[in-house]
Amino acid sequence: MPYIVLIAADQQHVRHGAVALLIALTVVVAAPLGLLLSAAVLRELEGTLLLLVVVGLQMLIDPAKTSARLLPFWSGREIGTYAVDHADAGYLVRGIVHGGVRRGMLPPRGRRLGGPAAPPGACHRGVRLRLPAGRHHGR
Repeated sequence: MPYIVLIAADQQHVRHGAVALLIALTVVVAAPLGLLLSAAVLRELEGTLLLLVVVGLQMLIDPAKTSARLLPFWSGREIGTYAVDHADAGYLVRGIVHGGVRRGMLPPRGRRLGGPAAPPGACHRGVRLRLPAGRHHGR
Protein backbone atom coordinates (compact mmCIF):
# COMPACT_ATOMS: atom_id res chain seq x y z
CA MET A 1 0.00 0.00 0.00
CA PRO A 2 2.51 2.67 -1.00
CA TYR A 3 -0.22 5.22 -1.68
CA ILE A 4 -1.43 5.15 1.92
CA VAL A 5 2.18 5.63 3.07
CA LEU A 6 2.40 8.74 0.88
CA ILE A 7 -0.85 10.07 2.35
CA ALA A 8 0.34 9.36 5.89
CA ALA A 9 3.59 11.21 5.24
CA ASP A 10 1.98 14.20 3.52
CA GLN A 11 -1.37 14.65 5.28
CA GLN A 12 -1.19 14.81 9.06
CA HIS A 13 -4.74 16.04 9.70
CA VAL A 14 -6.76 13.24 8.10
CA ARG A 15 -8.04 10.03 9.59
CA HIS A 16 -5.51 7.62 8.09
CA GLY A 17 -7.43 4.46 9.02
CA ALA A 18 -10.48 5.75 7.17
CA VAL A 19 -8.34 6.65 4.14
CA ALA A 20 -6.91 3.10 4.09
CA LEU A 21 -10.46 1.73 4.31
CA LEU A 22 -11.52 4.04 1.47
CA ILE A 23 -8.72 2.77 -0.77
CA ALA A 24 -9.41 -0.88 0.06
CA LEU A 25 -13.17 -0.56 -0.45
CA THR A 26 -12.68 1.25 -3.75
CA VAL A 27 -10.50 -1.60 -5.03
CA VAL A 28 -12.95 -4.24 -3.79
CA VAL A 29 -15.78 -2.54 -5.71
CA ALA A 30 -13.81 -1.38 -8.77
CA ALA A 31 -12.31 -4.72 -9.82
CA PRO A 32 -15.61 -6.62 -10.20
CA LEU A 33 -17.26 -3.53 -11.69
CA GLY A 34 -14.58 -3.52 -14.39
CA LEU A 35 -15.23 -7.23 -15.05
CA LEU A 36 -18.96 -6.60 -15.31
CA LEU A 37 -18.53 -3.70 -17.71
CA SER A 38 -16.06 -5.65 -19.85
CA ALA A 39 -18.61 -8.46 -20.16
CA ALA A 40 -21.30 -5.99 -21.20
CA VAL A 41 -19.46 -4.61 -24.24
CA LEU A 42 -17.57 -6.21 -27.12
CA ARG A 43 -14.42 -4.10 -27.29
CA GLU A 44 -11.98 -3.09 -24.59
CA LEU A 45 -12.06 0.60 -25.53
CA GLU A 46 -15.84 0.64 -25.21
CA GLY A 47 -15.50 -0.84 -21.72
CA THR A 48 -12.97 1.83 -20.80
CA LEU A 49 -15.26 4.58 -22.07
CA LEU A 50 -18.19 3.10 -20.15
CA LEU A 51 -16.11 3.04 -16.99
CA LEU A 52 -15.12 6.68 -17.57
CA VAL A 53 -18.81 7.59 -17.89
CA VAL A 54 -19.61 5.87 -14.57
CA VAL A 55 -16.73 7.60 -12.78
CA GLY A 56 -17.56 10.94 -14.41
CA LEU A 57 -21.17 10.71 -13.29
CA GLN A 58 -19.95 9.86 -9.81
CA MET A 59 -17.94 13.08 -9.71
CA LEU A 60 -20.67 15.30 -11.20
CA ILE A 61 -23.73 14.24 -9.23
CA ASP A 62 -24.27 15.95 -5.89
CA PRO A 63 -23.55 13.28 -3.24
CA ALA A 64 -26.52 14.47 -1.20
CA LYS A 65 -28.96 13.45 -3.97
CA THR A 66 -30.62 10.05 -3.87
CA SER A 67 -29.45 9.34 -7.43
CA ALA A 68 -25.82 9.53 -6.28
CA ARG A 69 -26.39 6.56 -4.01
CA LEU A 70 -27.18 4.41 -7.03
CA LEU A 71 -23.63 4.80 -8.34
CA PRO A 72 -20.91 2.36 -7.26
CA PHE A 73 -18.41 4.75 -5.66
CA TRP A 74 -20.73 6.85 -3.50
CA SER A 75 -19.33 4.99 -0.49
CA GLY A 76 -15.92 6.50 -1.20
CA ARG A 77 -17.30 10.02 -1.02
CA GLU A 78 -18.91 9.30 2.34
CA ILE A 79 -15.79 7.72 3.83
CA GLY A 80 -13.65 10.49 2.29
CA THR A 81 -15.83 13.13 3.92
CA TYR A 82 -15.43 11.36 7.24
CA ALA A 83 -11.65 11.07 6.81
CA VAL A 84 -10.81 14.53 5.48
CA ASP A 85 -13.51 16.81 6.89
CA HIS A 86 -13.69 15.03 10.27
CA ALA A 87 -17.45 14.57 9.88
CA ASP A 88 -19.47 12.43 12.27
CA ALA A 89 -19.26 8.61 12.25
CA GLY A 90 -22.54 8.40 10.32
CA TYR A 91 -20.59 9.13 7.13
CA LEU A 92 -18.26 6.22 7.85
CA VAL A 93 -21.12 3.82 8.60
CA ARG A 94 -23.08 4.84 5.47
CA GLY A 95 -19.96 4.44 3.36
CA ILE A 96 -19.16 0.98 4.69
CA VAL A 97 -22.75 -0.23 4.30
CA HIS A 98 -23.06 1.19 0.78
CA GLY A 99 -19.72 -0.31 -0.28
CA GLY A 100 -20.64 -3.70 1.11
CA VAL A 101 -24.02 -3.69 -0.62
CA ARG A 102 -22.50 -2.57 -3.93
CA ARG A 103 -19.82 -5.24 -3.68
CA GLY A 104 -22.48 -7.85 -2.99
CA MET A 105 -24.36 -6.80 -6.13
CA LEU A 106 -21.32 -7.33 -8.37
CA PRO A 107 -20.06 -10.71 -9.63
CA PRO A 108 -17.45 -12.56 -7.60
CA ARG A 109 -13.92 -11.53 -8.51
CA GLY A 110 -12.29 -13.75 -11.12
CA ARG A 111 -15.50 -15.55 -12.03
CA ARG A 112 -16.20 -15.84 -15.72
CA LEU A 113 -19.44 -14.13 -16.71
CA GLY A 114 -21.83 -16.16 -18.84
CA GLY A 115 -21.19 -19.25 -20.88
CA PRO A 116 -18.60 -22.00 -20.70
CA ALA A 117 -14.88 -21.44 -20.55
CA ALA A 118 -13.16 -20.62 -23.82
CA PRO A 119 -11.27 -23.51 -25.46
CA PRO A 120 -7.47 -23.55 -25.33
CA GLY A 121 -5.94 -21.19 -27.87
CA ALA A 122 -8.92 -18.83 -27.84
CA CYS A 123 -9.20 -15.47 -26.14
CA HIS A 124 -12.19 -14.58 -23.98
CA ARG A 125 -14.02 -13.08 -26.97
CA GLY A 126 -13.97 -16.38 -28.87
CA VAL A 127 -11.34 -15.35 -31.44
CA ARG A 128 -9.00 -18.17 -32.36
CA LEU A 129 -5.34 -17.36 -31.88
CA ARG A 130 -2.76 -18.76 -34.26
CA LEU A 131 0.29 -20.31 -32.67
CA PRO A 132 3.63 -20.66 -34.44
CA ALA A 133 4.18 -24.01 -36.18
CA GLY A 134 5.40 -26.68 -33.79
CA ARG A 135 4.14 -24.85 -30.69
CA HIS A 136 1.23 -26.00 -28.59
CA HIS A 137 -0.88 -23.94 -26.24
CA GLY A 138 0.23 -24.25 -22.64
CA ARG A 139 3.95 -24.88 -23.27
